[in-house]
Amino acid sequence: MNSTIWRDVLEILIRRPSTARYFIRVGLGMFGSGSAVRWVLAIDVPFLEPFSTWTVALQQAAETSLLSYVLLIGGIVLIIIGVTLELRDRRRQLAAEARSLVVGLEVRGLRMASDTPLVDAIPVAFIGLRDPFVIDLRDNVEDGEIADPELAVAELTSVPRDLVRRIQGHGRRHTQVVAGGLAPVPLLFFFGFILDDEHQITLMDWDRHQRDWRSLTSPPMHRALQIDRRYQFVDGKGNATEVALCVSVSYRVDLESVEQLGFPIVHLELPEGDTDQHWSAEDQRHWGQQFLSHLIEFERRGVQQVHLFLACPGSVAIRFGSLYDRRNLPRILIYQYRRAEEGVFPYPWSIKLTPGQSSSAQVHRNFLCGPDKEY
Repeated sequence: MNSTIWRDVLEILIRRPSTARYFIRVGLGMFGSGSAVRWVLAIDVPFLEPFSTWTVALQQAAETSLLSYVLLIGGIVLIIIGVTLELRDRRRQLAAEARSLVVGLEVRGLRMASDTPLVDAIPVAFIGLRDPFVIDLRDNVEDGEIADPELAVAELTSVPRDLVRRIQGHGRRHTQVVAGGLAPVPLLFFFGFILDDEHQITLMDWDRHQRDWRSLTSPPMHRALQIDRRYQFVDGKGNATEVALCVSVSYRVDLESVEQLGFPIVHLELPEGDTDQHWSAEDQRHWGQQFLSHLIEFERRGVQQVHLFLACPGSVAIRFGSLYDRRNLPRILIYQYRRAEEGVFPYPWSIKLTPGQSSSAQVHRNFLCGPDKEY
């Protein structure tokens, strides 16, 4: 109990930059000064009696009593004002927490996905009742892979409707959504796509080193995605109706396999291949702008279908999906990578989003049969 009281006192005096804390600090300073002035150190040194012992005594200084009373009373008044303001702020905070909701929206779709809830890692800066919302797709995992992508897509399609039901009684204004996921990239892209634009989404990602969820709060490294000069959408191929867009953020996309599709390729990559370059939300927003700019450019050039190959962490896939607007951009297929034996196309399935249709998606099984390609 005592430790709790002292923790609250330290929070008031040190951690919370508020008007209440200012009044309490000044009041305590005045009260301490008044106490010091109230008593002074008087030293009596008998110079005429060199063999006498020095005497030190504390005695009341009558001539400073008025100043000490002013400081003491003023300090007490300021402390009372500060405590009153603090109690008012606490009541407001409790009222805000009572009507605010923080939803921890988490997708689990990999065999190695942890049971550590994302909601437990949400920073304390998010004020409100914590509500875990987990979409667990692991019953659909066999040998480390999603066995039935169609079933997984169907489960994700219901997320917006379920989210609306959860926030009833709180409203969008008093609801914050913190999202993350460990699942195949196409499913995370689709997950980002179906999240309602009216929700303010804050992304988190899984830190494999710390074995816990982590916020995207690292300082930006200002590393932009760069165009691989071997693969770029040049004017000579401007009449293509289908384009393969490859984005390498962590690992590198299997470009040699993508070439088998026979489409013009645009490859965006970070100069240094590293799985820990994505912990800055500012960097991710810049990559998202680059990604969206390329899709807009494809639309301007008359491209009707984009084959998207992503090698990136989950939070980047979700962010890219949230930026895709099927009403104004070409239809898109997002491919799932699976390491395969030589001669086998390593992208076994993809999710297709078509302009003008609802939030549902089509799963395509991808095959390469000699010179005839089916996807």
